[in-house]
Amino acid sequence: MRNEKRRIFFPNSICSDDFDNLNRFHEIRNQGFSTLCRKMMRWTNCVTKTLNKTKKFPHVVVHLPSFACPNEFRCRAEKTYQSLQNIQIGRLGWLENKASQVLYICPDDTNLNISLIQKLVTLVRPDVNFDNLWIIKTEENNLKGNCMSGCENFFFTPATYRRVRYLTAGRQAFIVPGILSEMDILVASELKMAIFGPCLTFQNRLLNKNYTMNVLYEAKIKQPPFMGVINFKELCSNLAKMILTHPLYKLWFIKINFGHYGHQTALYRINKELREKINNFLLSEKELESILAVLLYKDIQCNKEIYKKSKHFFDDLEIYGGILQACPNGEYHVISVGLLNEHDTAEPLLIATADVIKLKNNIITNVGYIIPQSKIPQENIEKLSKQIGEIILQEQYIGFYGIDIIAFENEEKVQELWVVNVNPYYTDLLSFNDWKLFCSKQCSCCPSTKVEKNYAVCSGKLYTSGLSKYCGEEFIACCKTYYDHKVY
Repeated sequence: MRNEKRRIFFPNSICSDDFDNLNRFHEIRNQGFSTLCRKMMRWTNCVTKTLNKTKKFPHVVVHLPSFACPNEFRCRAEKTYQSLQNIQIGRLGWLENKASQVLYICPDDTNLNISLIQKLVTLVRPDVNFDNLWIIKTEENNLKGNCMSGCENFFFTPATYRRVRYLTAGRQAFIVPGILSEMDILVASELKMAIFGPCLTFQNRLLNKNYTMNVLYEAKIKQPPFMGVINFKELCSNLAKMILTHPLYKLWFIKINFGHYGHQTALYRINKELREKINNFLLSEKELESILAVLLYKDIQCNKEIYKKSKHFFDDLEIYGGILQACPNGEYHVISVGLLNEHDTAEPLLIATADVIKLKNNIITNVGYIIPQSKIPQENIEKLSKQIGEIILQEQYIGFYGIDIIAFENEEKVQELWVVNVNPYYTDLLSFNDWKLFCSKQCSCCPSTKVEKNYAVCSGKLYTSGLSKYCGEEFIACCKTYYDHKVY
């Protein structure tokens, strides 16, 4: 009787083919989704503990480039959202491991030229067997929408769903997701695959920028002065406090929780007149708060492709909250780092580093990366990465993630490092790095491979956001401003 009580019952959709029932997700969610998540996490832990062993034998790596950020964010960024998912095509670099059968599920039904990809793979790596790559195009579905994630598009196309299940049935397979969602958990359960990634709850906790920055602060990791905000009124109040407490800083970032790729980040620059009043102690905190309530709407700088009006940015801030962060005065560099927390080693593994390319007139979002980075001594990167990795491990996070670091010279002309972001998902840097290693015959799956000193310029925005002019000589010139080395 005791054993009977412990049994967990799930709807038939998990055990049988009910893929035409597009409401089955809600059915399962109402009947033990939390228990399903716990079971999936235990399974995932077992897979990650034996990952290195698994790589030596035939297996299927299912790449599901899904970004499960809040729906409001996706819909506002509908013009760039699909391109953000498509740049994950760099995951094809996993083909380097001959034991891997790579299954790449396209995030939408756009015209992805598979023959062109085949020619590209053959061109850069003629020794690779292209039969080890399956590219599944998501067919058109009745619920098609510009702001649907890749996982949702896949879920709502039963024909594609059945094909993937047919290809992976009876095989050792695991899913590498983008930003994990409840939908990913359901898909993995129905396809009987483990997810190589974090527990959904732990990932969402780290997507909250206020929570993450406070965790780093308690661990005494250097970061810019920051403060949490939950609405526009508190934004004005806390910004007034921060400006009066740290009057040296002229620029302040406003970041919305759960934002991605800098799209939900705005910049406020204190104008000269207001700065003079602050420096001469002519304003009280209340007076400055009243002034900021007017100036923020006029002077805030955000991504105009996503937020046509500043009011729209503040609307999202009211819903999700966020943080204020100081920006260094003068010149600074942004370095992105990609890491992996494994179960079998219980240690953070440094995978990739890159200098982030930004335009001078738009320091909010990046144009691309130069891999590897050259602005910080490597031993400093390794030390900081290990410190943060151990903190992330204490948060029970297992899987891929990225961190963003600002490097600048302080008043004593000494290089100082600030951690400004933690991205708890498989980042575009990791995807680009996989492709770079694949093209140069360097792969983490094959540690004995000789590593050559070369650099790669990677960008997923050359044909979007009006940046196509950087495809030619101007882009190379832009890269040379960051590097003294030859760009390959």
